[in-house]
Amino acid sequence: MRLKKYSFFIIILLGMIPVILSSCSSKILGYGVILWKDKNVPFKTGAIVKVVEESHIRKTYIVEKNRKEKVEIPIWDIKLFEDAGKAAAYTKSYKPNYNLFGFALRDGLPIREKPKTESPRKYKLRKGEPVKILRREAAKVKVGSYEDYWYYVMAKDGTKGYSFGYFLKTFSTEGDPLKKVTELMSQDPNLDFFLKNNWRPEYYKEMIDKGLINLKEFRSDIGLFPDRKNSTVTLITEKYLIPFHYSEIEKIGENHYTFNETDLRVVIYGKGRVVVSYKVGNQNISAVYVTIDKDIQEVIANEKARRNDIFAGLVSLGSTLKSDFYGTINLLEGRRFQWYNFTRLKGIIVKKDVSGTGTIDFPYFLSGKLKTDYDGIITFKFSEAPDTEINFLYRVLNGGIRLVFIKEIKIENLEVQRVTKSSVVMFFKFTKGK
Repeated sequence: MRLKKYSFFIIILLGMIPVILSSCSSKILGYGVILWKDKNVPFKTGAIVKVVEESHIRKTYIVEKNRKEKVEIPIWDIKLFEDAGKAAAYTKSYKPNYNLFGFALRDGLPIREKPKTESPRKYKLRKGEPVKILRREAAKVKVGSYEDYWYYVMAKDGTKGYSFGYFLKTFSTEGDPLKKVTELMSQDPNLDFFLKNNWRPEYYKEMIDKGLINLKEFRSDIGLFPDRKNSTVTLITEKYLIPFHYSEIEKIGENHYTFNETDLRVVIYGKGRVVVSYKVGNQNISAVYVTIDKDIQEVIANEKARRNDIFAGLVSLGSTLKSDFYGTINLLEGRRFQWYNFTRLKGIIVKKDVSGTGTIDFPYFLSGKLKTDYDGIITFKFSEAPDTEINFLYRVLNGGIRLVFIKEIKIENLEVQRVTKSSVVMFFKFTKGK
């Protein structure tokens, strides 16, 4: 009787074992999404895993790798959900960021509680320290003079918060992000391009594009000249010659560089335009410089040739200009002139003490209706007053040239926009001799 009774209980217990085992094996904390895969995590980023246990001391989750094996993963590398459906929904929104990482471009880049500069700081990143990009805010914002996105990021110790993107270099990799950071930090094609080229003021390009070359400003010695070998960047303007001797170039933002031990700052916009900031005394100066694909000396030579051609065209009509009232002008080599018997003009358009010698130039261009009425503007400079321009509108006609003295002139970028004509209108005939 007893044997039958024990046999009955044994049968019941044996029947419960599969149920107990099944209950134990199915007990889980929830389902987690892998946020950051590293060499110690045997799952891909975005993978959904079963979390069966949590260690508060070790700050890890115990995750089923398979039926026989479990692995420990840091809590911050997993986002935990109570059921698989919610985990699957999250992976869809997180998928664009699976392989997206970033690293700090400068020391002390903060991770903040909220996407605001006044928000409390939770963590300071070291230069080159990687973070996992969890998401990006929808729109760019301005922080000071910089514009970029805020990124919701996670540091390797699990700290989560917001970092401003201008000083955060983002990149995508399926491999080791630390290795990728090292590779990216050793490469900087924009900086290499800057250091390999000479840079000219932006107005050089504007002059070339418009064909309006101002030889007073368009000079081969003006510009920004990097010398990587000697760790120097030399700035030459019309007023200053400043050599910036640096010990190191530090990248402090996206394409934003500071040259240590100097006050030179450079922001690179693409492969042809930079904004340079520096100090002269207490004055902060910023200027835009560009690369020029034309030979500067050749551009200058072509402009001089243009002016010489205009002068040669007048000489071909007659090297001597004669007027019954305003004397005789001899056109000489080198765009020089000798003006005789111009007494009526002294004290009116020329100084009384000038001798009558000087240079002729054609630096200006006509615009609008002036192009229809005149051939151009001719500029006389007398030897005794080389900095004083005497400008005439001119028109070649009837074997001679008409000169209209310009009392006042409005010029924008070498183009004459408006003139105030005087009552002095002269007509000279072309002749071949004196």
